[in-house]
Amino acid sequence: MVWSNLLSGFIGAVVGGLLALGGSLWATKELTAHERDLESDRELRLHRAAVRAVVLELINNLAVLHVVKNAPTRPALATLAYDSGILPLYARLPEGVAQIVSAGYGLARVWNAEPRAKPETAEDSLRPALEAIRGYAQRDLKLTFIGIDEAEFRARFAKRT
Repeated sequence: MVWSNLLSGFIGAVVGGLLALGGSLWATKELTAHERDLESDRELRLHRAAVRAVVLELINNLAVLHVVKNAPTRPALATLAYDSGILPLYARLPEGVAQIVSAGYGLARVWNAEPRAKPETAEDSLRPALEAIRGYAQRDLKLTFIGIDEAEFRARFAKRT
């Protein structure tokens, strides 16, 4: 009689232990999946913010280039949004868009470093970058840029010069 009680207690402990282990493994799997989803959401938010900042920076730079074509001064083009958000930007950016944006900002750096660079050269490289990344932002990320265009920025800069 004692042995049967011990045996049933032992079986109960084994079954209970296996159920506890299974529950623990399931909870760990669910928690890991939830944390992965949270991290993916955070990365997407950072990517969207970086894309938005670069689009606005490119619009601003193109407006500056338009205004300075005949101006005696030559301001540097902004690259802060691109520089500060480069990892979240390129983490999810499609390859074709990434190459165009990279080339555009490469020539922006040439403009900033080379006094003899022509505004048209920089504009010819930044415009495709803007079109590519803005198209991606609107099409894939569903971002909107209401009331923000080059004409508005050009008008703002024209008033200042």
